[in-house]
Amino acid sequence: SKSRHLHKHKHNKSGDGRFSRKKIQSTTSTTARALLPTWSGMKDKDNDEENGLLRPMTRQTTRSRWGSESTTGLTDGSRRESILEGIDTNTKLGPVARQEIRSSEDLEQVKSRRKYGEEYLRSALSLIGTLATDITRRLDYTYYNLLEKVAALNATVSSFQELLNSTSSLFADFQRETSSLDQEIRKQIGELQEFQPQLRRIEALEDRMKTGRTKAQELNDRLENMRNEIDHWEKKEMEWQDRVNRRLRMFWAFAAAGVLAVLLAIATQN
Repeated sequence: SKSRHLHKHKHNKSGDGRFSRKKIQSTTSTTARALLPTWSGMKDKDNDEENGLLRPMTRQTTRSRWGSESTTGLTDGSRRESILEGIDTNTKLGPVARQEIRSSEDLEQVKSRRKYGEEYLRSALSLIGTLATDITRRLDYTYYNLLEKVAALNATVSSFQELLNSTSSLFADFQRETSSLDQEIRKQIGELQEFQPQLRRIEALEDRMKTGRTKAQELNDRLENMRNEIDHWEKKEMEWQDRVNRRLRMFWAFAAAGVLAVLLAIATQN
């Protein structure tokens, strides 16, 4: 009885171990099935993933609750479904029922279920590795895009720096030119102050010219008066000549008439 009791205790202990292993396997498979979606549309997705890995993905800017912006490249419609895809739905691994292995068929059934579970987990691990590679590539693309943006920003900053340097040099040249022009103008003004004697002479000449102009105007007025007087005397002379000529004509007319009268008288006497 004691040996039977020990045998029964060992049998129960081994059964508990099998039960714990079966429970762990069933829990693992159930958890994996809960985490991993089905194999639906995996072929189309492989083509999409292969095409997507050859080019950088379109980045989507999202704002977190802290206000910072994060750029993500995993914005495909297929990524919205789940993280892992591609598990065969035909491999249905339910929880292993609590039963004792009494025959070779039960052992084969347990082995087949374990094999299915291992294949299931292996495929899940391979899919996780593929997804990790995909994520790594996308992160690389994002990193390269960020590097390009940083290079563009550096180029922009350098161009702005060059523009600032050119502007500062231009401003310095402008200040130098304005200072030289100011000095030249001040020098010319100082030189003009040295021409005060010449300016006084010029003013004296202008005064003399004004007095000469007034004298010339007075002389012109006197000349105009003399011209008027001469015209008046010329008119009087012309009138006198007209009177003299008229008187001479009358005289010669009377003289001719007297001569004719004398001649007629002589003729009548003869």
